[in-house]
Amino acid sequence: MMIIQNEKLVTVRTGGSSFTKYKPLFSVDERFLLCLCAESIKVFSVETGECCQVLSGHKGNVTSIAHHPKIKLQVLSCSTDQTVRRWDYEDGVLLHTYNIGMPLFKILSSKYFENRVFIVCENGSDGNELRMIDLTKTNEDQHQSSLIQVELPQSNIDRLVSFGERVLMIGNKRKLTFLEVDSKKQVHHQTKSGSSKICCVATHPSEDQCVTGHQDGVIHFWTGLKSQAQVTFNRQHWHSQSVMALEWTPNGIDVFSGGHEGVLVNWKQYGRFFLPRVDPIQHLAISGSNTLRATVHTDNSIKLICGENVKQVIEGFTATSESLCCGMEMDPVTSSLVTNGKLGHLLFYDPQKDFQLMNFDVVNRNYPSSSDPKHKLSRVEITQLSFLKSVDKVIFMATLEFDVEKKRDQKLKFWNFDQTTQQWSLNTVITSPHTEQDVTSLRFHPSEPLCISTSIDGFAKVWTYHDIHGWSSMGAISHKMYACNDSDFSQDGSLIALAFEQAVCVRDASTFDHHTSQLFTHKQPVMMLKFGYNKCNRYLVTCTSQFYHSWDMVNGTMQWTMDLSQPPTYLIADPTSQDMTLFTAGNSVRTFCPDSAKVIHNQNLKFPFASAAYYPSSDRKSSSLYIVSKDMVVYTLCGEEEAAEINRPQPKTALGINTDSLLTPMSLLLNVNNDNTYKQDLMSGAYAPRKRTLEETVKRVLACPAHVLPPMKSLADQFITSLILDITSSSNDVKSKEEIIEDMEVDSGCGTGSDTDETMTLNTVDGVDISLKHLDFMQAFYK
Repeated sequence: MMIIQNEKLVTVRTGGSSFTKYKPLFSVDERFLLCLCAESIKVFSVETGECCQVLSGHKGNVTSIAHHPKIKLQVLSCSTDQTVRRWDYEDGVLLHTYNIGMPLFKILSSKYFENRVFIVCENGSDGNELRMIDLTKTNEDQHQSSLIQVELPQSNIDRLVSFGERVLMIGNKRKLTFLEVDSKKQVHHQTKSGSSKICCVATHPSEDQCVTGHQDGVIHFWTGLKSQAQVTFNRQHWHSQSVMALEWTPNGIDVFSGGHEGVLVNWKQYGRFFLPRVDPIQHLAISGSNTLRATVHTDNSIKLICGENVKQVIEGFTATSESLCCGMEMDPVTSSLVTNGKLGHLLFYDPQKDFQLMNFDVVNRNYPSSSDPKHKLSRVEITQLSFLKSVDKVIFMATLEFDVEKKRDQKLKFWNFDQTTQQWSLNTVITSPHTEQDVTSLRFHPSEPLCISTSIDGFAKVWTYHDIHGWSSMGAISHKMYACNDSDFSQDGSLIALAFEQAVCVRDASTFDHHTSQLFTHKQPVMMLKFGYNKCNRYLVTCTSQFYHSWDMVNGTMQWTMDLSQPPTYLIADPTSQDMTLFTAGNSVRTFCPDSAKVIHNQNLKFPFASAAYYPSSDRKSSSLYIVSKDMVVYTLCGEEEAAEINRPQPKTALGINTDSLLTPMSLLLNVNNDNTYKQDLMSGAYAPRKRTLEETVKRVLACPAHVLPPMKSLADQFITSLILDITSSSNDVKSKEEIIEDMEVDSGCGTGSDTDETMTLNTVDGVDISLKHLDFMQAFYK
């Protein structure tokens, strides 16, 4: 990215974000899963796991989604932008916006209330409120909602408020509230003394029952909730920690639960069944036919389970740590950015398409959950990463894994990419390369199979590759046993720079001879360094806590120095230009050129910074700067015109909907499932006429909502065909096309008294004649 000085740049969100913070929703035909992702709704295919549609329009985070109580192809969403929006997710179209005027956190619907939905909103100092809105009132700028007086929890609304067919259940600390929506009847129930707080609630789909999950892992099955005198509950305990998710099956027979243990528990009347190792669960969703279950996980992934098998895994930007300690590197195989993914994994991510290619398991170990939330088990993380594509077209990857907290399990692994299997294979494992001390950098030579690792143990170790023996140590470099904080190769690979606290040692990368080295001394320890690219490849930029400097490697002098108001955190160089970008602890970003002290661009980010990388274009003539926040949201830094292009709405494509589950008058009329057979039978004369009057046909069409109508051409063709069939005969005899047309000719001449009358009256609906002119029209229709 070549930045023009004083050009106004903006940060634009391009991807990332979590779609597992809130509970997802299955479509009616169970072919799609709708997930809430920041300000949009992503529609994923259950079959392929790909994102098929993005519903964009909210100006704040979307907090809840529900089916339209009456129209099956529509959903309703609510957001902190104070609106409820009605969508046709098949076409990706926003149909209507209801402006409520308060931040919304939950939307609830039931087929029993066809034109009403219930919302949980925040009303300033009064806390959260439950309100009802009428979906038929679409002409109001400020949509009026009626208040329902009931006490609501102030947090965790998504789990603590649950809706059945006519009953609303609310959990609040140790109190459970039963609300009958029709009569506004409320019954309050208190858990037994000594019971822990309620974490989640699930209401039975049709009866006055519910299930509550508690902080100590206990589950209560409640019955007789209409009366305090008749209420009873059955106590069950399996989970070792808080129950995070509860869900009834649509038939109301079984209950599923999940939590930090990573086990999906199926509670049946005659026992319980388990599906282990599905990762920690924070939400559950079940399809309408009870064939699919979606388990939502904290690592920004969703598993679709059919029976006891995982059918599909939907993954977003699964970088789950606030600090991406291995940074972001470019993969020469897939041209994707690679960073920390799931625990012990590397995430391969395409930032231009906002698409995760894979999670590559590097550590290869299980991570069991702790029975004590305060006690964390050993966590081995990937702390360093580097790639190399050598002149021989051999591709290597180096990873450093380490338990940073307990200072153990340190391994340096070298991988090579197998062109035959198209997979990464482990080549060499080096145990404790730096005596269990923190490794500060891991760098490959730009073109040769040579790698260097640095550590606070005071050594920079050089690793070389042999075809038979793999990778081994060539030697080590030290300087007064100072901690080595960083390293970098020059663009042509001729020099290697090592930061030993205040001293930067630059040596010949082919011999590492200390006799030909240069030493650049600073007043403070050097935290990071980087060589320039292209026209500025002769310069070396070093950063201390208060300054950053540029050194000329040709004459061995300082080119310039600039002060820093805050310590630096990240330094990267653009491989397609001479620009460098420096990030500081105060979330400021500045772009400069190493040959000049002038700052090309300086800006304060509005989000906490985690990592960044330049992503070259396919022709490698320019690069885009991608920045990842600590919330794992991906942004790009670009000009205003490019930002407008990124934010421009993408064209929508209609999704294929399984019409078997959409039993509407129009689907029955058009007989969509046997459409081809229907036409073939008609043309061959093997179709038996149906007994339906024109009046019944028209009423069926007029009663059908417009949003489920098929394309007009298919509607007209099949509708006219149905008219032809209805006027033939009430008998069940099969007639050919010629017989049908002959009958129509005979009928047209009867009772008219005129041979010149060119119209045929087919039938009358509400006193209006419906006619077809000319027999030629009918013959053309068949052709």
